[in-house]
Amino acid sequence: MKKFISFVLAALLFSTPSFAGVFKVDSLDVAQPNPTIDYMSPLTGAVARTYESKFSDMVSVADFMTSAQYADGQTGTPTLSVASAFSLAASAAPAYTQFHGNPGNTIASAPTARVFVPNGRWTLGSLVNTGNRNIVWVFDAGASVTDPSNLNGSSVLADQLSSSDTSGLYNSAASYSIIANSDPSVGAQVNGIISPSQLGAFPSRDSVALYTSNTGVPATITIPSATYTATTIVPATPLTADQIKLLRVGMLIDTQNTPTKYSGVITGWDAAGGTYITVSGWYLSPGPGTSATPSAAGAYVNPITKIFGGNTGVYLPADGLAQESAGWEFDTYNDIADPINYQNEPVAWGVDSESIGPYKGNSAFIAHGKWFFGFNANGQDYGFRYTGTGTGLSYGGTGPAIQVFDGVNPTSNQEYALVPNAAGIGTEYGNLSVTSTPYIDWHSSGANNDYDVRMIVSGGGSTPGGGNLTISAATIAVTGSIATGGNRVLSQLDIQGGQAAVAISVGASPFQYTATYGGSVAISGGAVSQVTLERGGTLVYTSTLADNDIPVRAGDIVTVTYSTAPAMYQLSD
Repeated sequence: MKKFISFVLAALLFSTPSFAGVFKVDSLDVAQPNPTIDYMSPLTGAVARTYESKFSDMVSVADFMTSAQYADGQTGTPTLSVASAFSLAASAAPAYTQFHGNPGNTIASAPTARVFVPNGRWTLGSLVNTGNRNIVWVFDAGASVTDPSNLNGSSVLADQLSSSDTSGLYNSAASYSIIANSDPSVGAQVNGIISPSQLGAFPSRDSVALYTSNTGVPATITIPSATYTATTIVPATPLTADQIKLLRVGMLIDTQNTPTKYSGVITGWDAAGGTYITVSGWYLSPGPGTSATPSAAGAYVNPITKIFGGNTGVYLPADGLAQESAGWEFDTYNDIADPINYQNEPVAWGVDSESIGPYKGNSAFIAHGKWFFGFNANGQDYGFRYTGTGTGLSYGGTGPAIQVFDGVNPTSNQEYALVPNAAGIGTEYGNLSVTSTPYIDWHSSGANNDYDVRMIVSGGGSTPGGGNLTISAATIAVTGSIATGGNRVLSQLDIQGGQAAVAISVGASPFQYTATYGGSVAISGGAVSQVTLERGGTLVYTSTLADNDIPVRAGDIVTVTYSTAPAMYQLSD
């Protein structure tokens, strides 16, 4: 084909060395295998190459349009389909084959090529046939298509690579946009109103440096029913011509076998009739990585089962100098004022996660894998805040639900822990390695005092249960029985409830009473010098207090020595 160009030769050398002048070429046929005129870039170090090579750097769809089609695209309301021009350009563009991932990867992908789409509004009346290549359509700043679903490839908008200033709506409000599995002409959803009247409903005026979106889509091809060999799938109904156009080497394919699917990598297909697709092998997924032949079932070609708006990876290799890493760093700089609370202006959020669909998302933040801390806050006014009507903290693990450490050794000196176990949830207070007197203060008066009731623990040792508990309170009221495994002294204890007391007739001092049932023996009044409790022939308790409430079992012997007889009662459990 003819490429019409005009150019100036700064120095055209003939047999006469002194001749120099201007030479104009009106037309050059670069389709000829050996054009007689070379192209020389003015850049330092450049070497000459043919104009055929130069013009093939990037193919343009305009190269394959008629003048009527091209003019139609400039009207803004095109009526002529240029799908054939797009198809021819895709097939003609120089392509390369990628091997994605690690250097040792041998899984090839479909050939990839770039095609330029010039300014204009272009109509694609049918699915573009890319020759089963991965085509990157490079759109000029003013280029668009009326039906992007027929584009059959990826697209890049030339003027959205970077921008120093943003303004207005959609793409203009974003410096750079990446849109996956969706119509790119919709643009970045920034300040995404469709009528000026909506400005009042959305008062925020957003500016975005990088906008990304990804949309879950159906499988590229769904095969309802098929049979299989070790390296092929044979659809019960052959693929259509348009379905064949969508196939790419390197695409993944999943069978619909249940409960476990098989997966393969596409290596080829029947281009003429669509009667089969070949794969490198079928592998149970999830499974041990050994190949097997699936039983009859349908399949999904290019299934996308999980989508990401962004996915970053950072690595700290053993031989690298880096000792720190961050998947993302979010910095904000507030030079206005401190906010009054978490939502008053000025507002500066590190991350803003919002679920805007009709149904709830699972988690605004999730940590999994080998993290020392799933969440770490350091130096904030509040490490965590919850407002709402739901549960502030939900825990379903097996380790401590909450641990509080001292500031000296924040990983070992535990001060408080809420620990689940087989018997339920246990609470632990105090330092495990340093002697301390942990306490709990209760406030009930509203008097802004130090405490209304305090429970404080001291002493103890390596044997469980050896510490001392002190309760500072005006009154301790017990509505049921108090049982103890050791000696106990109760003074001025208000015991409420239980069965009616049975009076004991007190004999001469020292008076002995044998309990007929379990409960307690209450002793009050009189002039008592000593009270003892004997159980199974062993003296287990001695007291000189005048008032006693002694827990007893049936058969226990209570001995009271007195100068004036006290009142005695047997109380049941």
